[in-house]
Order: sequence, then C-alpha cells, then structure tokens
Amino acid sequence: MNYTINKDLKFKSKNPKIDIKLDNGYILPSRKGEFKINDTIINDITIINKVIISAFITNLVLKKFNKLIKRITNEIIDDDEGDSGSHLALDEIERFRVEIKNKYRKELDKKTLEMMGKKLKYFIYKIKENENEKIKENVNSKGRSR
Repeated sequence: MNYTINKDLKFKSKNPKIDIKLDNGYILPSRKGEFKINDTIINDITIINKVIISAFITNLVLKKFNKLIKRITNEIIDDDEGDSGSHLALDEIERFRVEIKNKYRKELDKKTLEMMGKKLKYFIYKIKENENEKIKENVNSKGRSR
C-alpha cells in the first residue's frame, strides 16, 4: 500500500501544510519536531502497517533495554561501599518494566518480552544476592567487642 501527497497548484507557498489525521497507528517521534522529506516539512508521520510498527517498536525497546543494562552494570560496578547503586538499579528496572507494560506490550512479540523478562529477573537476582553478601560482610566485620 503506497501513500503519496501531491502538491496542489493552488498553494502559493513552497512548502504547503497538509493535515491528514489517522486514528490508529504509531506516530513517529522526531527530535526536531518535524521531518524534512524532499524539501517538504512534515510534522508527524504515522505508521499504520502492523508489521512495520512491531519492527520499529522492537528496535526502539531493544535500544532502551541495552542502555538500561549498561547503566545497571555501571551502577553495580561503581558501587563498592554503599547499597545506593543497587537500589537505583532496582528502581530503573522497575521503571523500565512499567514503561514496557503500559506503552509497548501490544506491539512487542512474545519472544522479545520473554527474553527481556528473563534477563531482568537475572539482574534482580544478582543485585539482591550482592546486597545479601554485603549485609553478611558488615555483620561479620563488626563482630562483638568486649
């Protein structure tokens, strides 16, 4: 299915403003607030093909997921003494899970969701395990004074 926008000869400006409203579809985000295609400025682009939406959302979510994993590992590595890094990492994981649940769950396929869920559960397990080890070390290092 191809969609084209033909410039009407009645327009006096070089870049006419054309509004087409679509109720269902995914609106592409733009960093500058507009897209420039062949010297025509377009404010919003809406994708209506389900396969393309799924591929676009999957790519977007996987990029966010990889950034999250990098931040979590950096916070855990940098946090040697306190447990604030582990709490921040757990908060970021929960925020990501809620965002996926509320925004993108419909468009993502089951395989991608399962993969991300397993990795996040593994990170949560490792973070809590490290917290428990730190607590045991603190208790053992204090000992009893007489």
